[in-house]
Amino acid sequence: TLVIPKGGEFFLTLPDGTQVYLNSNSKLTYPCKFSDEAREVFLEGEALFNVTHSDKIPFIVRTSRSATKVLGTQFNVRSDTLCDQITLCQGSVEVQNLATCTIKGIVPDEQATIIDNAININMVDSYEVSAWTEGQYYFKNKPLS
Repeated sequence: TLVIPKGGEFFLTLPDGTQVYLNSNSKLTYPCKFSDEAREVFLEGEALFNVTHSDKIPFIVRTSRSATKVLGTQFNVRSDTLCDQITLCQGSVEVQNLATCTIKGIVPDEQATIIDNAININMVDSYEVSAWTEGQYYFKNKPLS
């Protein structure tokens, strides 16, 4: 288990080669070695995943309310006490609401928001969501206030 305190950020490479950028106030639990059936991690907080492609072994990010399943792609997961937000940068993912077992697929520049029993899909600028991994704040057509 890796815990990132408030104000911190951290980059790591998982045993399968997947790159993970962990944001402030986040916690990631992962095995020393993945199984032959699934590459599964547990997240509290926010992280950007650049998943190493595997045709046979899916990569799954679990939070308290969702499971995001991929074979190889780049996406951001933000989980807090109110909702989960999964934003796809590249590739494709399946997002599952654990409360209802509802599964939806999203494509690049879409964001799935899970609140209680609903999954809502919206178009977003994925760079705006992932710019924090480069130490950047990205604002486009937004007031500074």
